[in-house]
Formats: sequence, C-alpha cells, structure tokens
Amino acid sequence: MVEFLRFFPNLETMDLEIDPSFDYEARLGQGDVVNLKLLSSLKSLSLQVSALLARTDPLPWLLAFLSSASPDNALEVLSLTCVIDKPPPSLTIQAFDNTLMGWRSLDELLTRPSFGHLQRFRLDFSLDNPIGDDSPRQIADEFTKQLQSLSKKGVLEVDACEGGGNGLRVS
Repeated sequence: MVEFLRFFPNLETMDLEIDPSFDYEARLGQGDVVNLKLLSSLKSLSLQVSALLARTDPLPWLLAFLSSASPDNALEVLSLTCVIDKPPPSLTIQAFDNTLMGWRSLDELLTRPSFGHLQRFRLDFSLDNPIGDDSPRQIADEFTKQLQSLSKKGVLEVDACEGGGNGLRVS
C-alpha cells in the first residue's frame, strides 16, 4: 500500500482499518510507514487500530506515520477509532506508563505548528469488555487524560461505545 499511495498526491480523504493482527513493531521501517509528505492534499484521515495492552501498541507506528507529515500539511480532520479490551494479568505498571507516554507524545505531536490546520481530532473508543468489567472504559479515560493540549486547543472530541472491534468501520 505504501508504494501505491505515491500515485495519489491529490488524495483528500483516506480511511485505514488496520487489522488487529498487524505487527506494528515489525512495521516501523522507513519503507513500511506511509509517508504523509506524499499526500500533501490530505484533509481528512480516519484510522482504526487495536490498542491491546501488553499485546499490541499502535502508538509508535502511529507517531512515525503522523510525524512524516510535511510542515505545511492540509490535514483538518483526524479520526482515530481505537479498540480496547480487558488488559491481561501480565500488564505491568511500567508497561502501562509507557503506553500513556505514547498518548502524551501524540498530544504533543498534534499540537505542533505543523498541524496548524487541524480543526478536529475525533477519538472513538470501542470497548470490548465482559459484562460487569469497567476496566476498558477506565483505560480509555486514562488515554484521554493524556491529551490535555488537544483538549485546551478545543479540537478534541471523544466517545466510547460498548462492543468489540468486529465489524466496526471508520468512514
């Protein structure tokens, strides 16, 4: 897909649904991350990712992807749908803190002058949780708390809904 997108420099809208089995860590190489400099006309970007604590972390890949935007990018709307489930017992406090640091880095990146056209950052959490277990919602709340600058800028919109990631499409 990375090679394919370079033929569409005038693309204004892009929706990406990233498979839950996608290996983000293995896809951090320069040839694996979509270079947003090639999509200078992109105004609206929608992504669906799975953030399964202690199993898959999309933030390093997402940060590399968004960092590739040119300083004069046209991105106005960024929508991120994030599937969250109950964390495994193996999750350590340090691993959770590292994840929160990634969300703070996202906040810092999206409030840089290079994202000056950004009018809306829509964050939707799809909570895949067992009945009576509120941990996915608490995790979503912790992630949201890391986005203080986007909130202060007035561009952050957050929503959370129950239901697994199966069939959820970003459009």
